[in-house]
Amino acid sequence: FLERGLLVKDTAQLSRKYVKSMAFYIDIISIVPTQVFYLMAGLDSPTFALPSIRLIKLMKGRRLLQFVDRSECVSNYPILSRLGVLSLSMLLVMHWNAC
Repeated sequence: FLERGLLVKDTAQLSRKYVKSMAFYIDIISIVPTQVFYLMAGLDSPTFALPSIRLIKLMKGRRLLQFVDRSECVSNYPILSRLGVLSLSMLLVMHWNAC
């Protein structure tokens, strides 16, 4: 992160800033196993569970988008990374259509 226009590289400051941010809590919730949420909802088995509980795992997608944006910025060939993202997006949509 930037502080007064300068890039902060101190790990202690970075970790304090991350723990105080909303991203930390979203990351914690997204890594909790779904079985914990099933038990909290009072469901013993995930076969009869609410499918919406699995949507919590989609919160990891935010980190993937951040990674793609940052890697595109530092890449020597950003057009190749955009082409890769486009190809993977098309494959994902084709997979969803096939299912």
